[in-house]
Amino acid sequence: MRIILKRSVLLFLIILMVATMLSPAFAAGNEDVDTKACADLIERFADTVSRGEIEGYIPLFVDDIRQEMLDYVDRYETDDFFRESRLSVINIKKLSNDTGRLAASVSYAEEEKYPELAVYYAELDVAYQDERPEAGSQYQVFVTVKEDGAWKLYRVSVPNLIAIDRAGEGFGTSDEKAAVEEEKQRINLLRAPY
Repeated sequence: MRIILKRSVLLFLIILMVATMLSPAFAAGNEDVDTKACADLIERFADTVSRGEIEGYIPLFVDDIRQEMLDYVDRYETDDFFRESRLSVINIKKLSNDTGRLAASVSYAEEEKYPELAVYYAELDVAYQDERPEAGSQYQVFVTVKEDGAWKLYRVSVPNLIAIDRAGEGFGTSDEKAAVEEEKQRINLLRAPY
């Protein structure tokens, strides 16, 4: 009787262990790894821009974009490749699928081409080579995709801040709130009759 009880308990523990490994909570560990990999990718992006390091910047992108950049570098002077003199990440977060696709204007064609796609939203502190009024806090979305088993940048662009704000996925900083209000004012100006 004791042997049967011991075997039953052992079997129960094995089943419990296997179920835990297959559960969504356990699978979320991979998402954490992916999120860290993408956050590191965006930090490297900021670092290479700040150092003006084209050789480190270009490999951060997917093959198609890399080739376009290499063609550009071959044809033109690289002195003005970066407009920024300093770029640092203040805040970064992964957006939900729906919000990310809306905020970054991800097309269906892009989703089909890159089934493993994630959009990250970042607040950056930016300084430029020349004086510009837009220096300081800026917001960007980073469309990241998995290519050949590694996360790469597909696109870096200005986000739809209103979509992020309405989804409640922003950072909640005063600078971000001011940027959302500014975007709303620009949209209202576009709607105004002439």
